[in-house]
Amino acid sequence: MRTLLVASEGGHLVELQVLARRLGVGERVWITFDSPQSRSALAGEEVHFAPFAGSRDIAGTARATLWARSFLHAHHFDTVISTGASIALAVLPLAARTGAGCYYFESAARTSGPSFTGRLLEPFRSVKLFAQYESWTNWRWKYCASIFDVFSPVPVPKPPTLRRVVVSLGLHKGFGFRRAVEQLVRIIPEGTEVLWQTGDTDTTGLAIESHVSLPAHELLGAMAECDAVITHAGIGSIISALQTGKRPVVIPRRAQFREHVDDHQTLIADELAKRNLVVRAEANEVQWTDVLRAASSRVESGNVPVADLIRWQSRVA
Repeated sequence: MRTLLVASEGGHLVELQVLARRLGVGERVWITFDSPQSRSALAGEEVHFAPFAGSRDIAGTARATLWARSFLHAHHFDTVISTGASIALAVLPLAARTGAGCYYFESAARTSGPSFTGRLLEPFRSVKLFAQYESWTNWRWKYCASIFDVFSPVPVPKPPTLRRVVVSLGLHKGFGFRRAVEQLVRIIPEGTEVLWQTGDTDTTGLAIESHVSLPAHELLGAMAECDAVITHAGIGSIISALQTGKRPVVIPRRAQFREHVDDHQTLIADELAKRNLVVRAEANEVQWTDVLRAASSRVESGNVPVADLIRWQSRVA
């Protein structure tokens, strides 16, 4: 079977990579947006870059839909799987019309209900919809295991001396997170080596050397080698930290400060704090003691429970 994997760059792409491994996807082609992160993450894969469409970007989604129509006319796929966001809306309904089996997996960030993209896909009955939280499933949304089920916290007998820290604020275009950066500049001890990946955050006037983005392998490598990770509550950044064994400090963006389109990051931060996989803090309140507490545990990654894997595969079949 030939499978098309569709996701925006950033967290959606990271989730889809995890999902593809769990489902044992073989021959595959990717559609995503062009960025250093996506090029690095998908190095060696067949990738097609769609025109960029931002969050709730009607014009951008329309352009991506026109591109997708041409692409699907020239290529055949048996299965199409997406984790969002806008590119899912552009591709899945068109792919379903070609006879492909189409599946949309809502992001693990959506703990209380579907995203805007998910709600817009609900009328397309030929697209099967899956949620990672059983609490809000219904006849339209079927439950599948969470991508976080394989992670577990383990106390560290002797926490490391925190000399190197990675701060990762994601790649979401159009949304900065200066509140967090200003507070972190205040609390991180002088002499600490910090790698700042700040996305669209304006860091003018701050005494830091920041990177808008980094290739995926470089960011993962830095997280693996550092002593602690501080991140916004974005799925991609959190998964990256957990995969390198770090329990990160997680700071949710807030819509009221125009840091995101809504407050879903507060929900995922709360969910992962309950699992003890992260230390949750607010942007204007985070302290160095939060970082020390996060470093007092590491995170281990096990295998997907067999029952969960069978459930995922049988529902996608």
